[in-house]
Amino acid sequence: MALLFVNEVFMKNQLKILAFILFLGCTEKSENPFEKNFTLDSFPIQQKLQSKKYNFEEILTATLITIKNDKLILSENYRGGTGHDRKLIHIIQKDSMKYLYPKGKQGYGPGEIISIRSFDQGWRDDTFWVYDLNEKKIHEYSLNDTLTTSIRSFKKGEQSFFSVSWNWLTPDTFVSRLMNDSHAFAIFDTANVLQRKLDPWSKDQEADEATGFILGDIRQGQTAYNREKKLLVHAQVNSDIVEILPIDSPSEKISVSGPISEPLKYEIIGSGRNIGADIDGNNTLAYNNIFLGENSIFLVYLGFSRNTPNSMVKMSNQIFELDYQGNPIAYYQLDRRIYSIAVDEKERKIYAVTYDEDPGIAVFEY
Repeated sequence: MALLFVNEVFMKNQLKILAFILFLGCTEKSENPFEKNFTLDSFPIQQKLQSKKYNFEEILTATLITIKNDKLILSENYRGGTGHDRKLIHIIQKDSMKYLYPKGKQGYGPGEIISIRSFDQGWRDDTFWVYDLNEKKIHEYSLNDTLTTSIRSFKKGEQSFFSVSWNWLTPDTFVSRLMNDSHAFAIFDTANVLQRKLDPWSKDQEADEATGFILGDIRQGQTAYNREKKLLVHAQVNSDIVEILPIDSPSEKISVSGPISEPLKYEIIGSGRNIGADIDGNNTLAYNNIFLGENSIFLVYLGFSRNTPNSMVKMSNQIFELDYQGNPIAYYQLDRRIYSIAVDEKERKIYAVTYDEDPGIAVFEY
């Protein structure tokens, strides 16, 4: 009888979550006037780009890349090795492509970091920030010296602990992607006090903790923030959906779908804290990386199924450029497969981390 009762409760929870998600899909599309979609044929510019590749013996397994002033900043895969003096950040002079120095000493000591989830430009001209999801910390590093540890750091508190991203909004507040919640985002201050929540999963009914977790899971992706435009952009990996969210008027969120607008197929499995979404292996993977420029959103698009061999799963040779209203600008087809990008819009150059047997940085002129 006890087992039967547990199974009945589990089935009821599954049906409840499924009903909510189905309700969400039926209502949002008809009520949201800001929905857009595109195909590959929608891009007025379609260009094949050739690259020049640079290799650095100091960089073994690079993952992310960004630009700050005249420097490129790269992160190293924290799983790529161990050692008492291992560094997870590399600084390169952008104009000469000369390796300058490492930062990000790996470890648990003061100013040390375990892993790198994302970069943030921060508020000072001579520093940058790095988010460590494993330790729930964000670290600030100087660009003007060779110090390998951070100069200061913040750690998430109880209210913001179960969030999976960190972007500064002001020097005293940050925005995070939430898990286990009725909203997708929330703003906290540096004392980890909740200021307000953004982007509810539904405007008509509250999502419980389990439903919020499922929705956060299936709509996971990378989040970035354009401080000048006050726009938060989230690019999903399981569906080809890009959300452009004005921080000051979140009800005006633009949702852009493309290039294939494929329905996401999945099953809800597990129960309690182990509940999750089992996504169909034939589903097409979408956006692997995002870079926000001054004028454009640049998206690294995968475009192959989840059943693709692991050796290919993180590589892409396609980049989409959208404007901040979600309109397609350009479709770039690359001569090599890459993982992540940073873009210099003034020089019209794309800097990309390659994902091959001899990883490095590929530079594309567009």
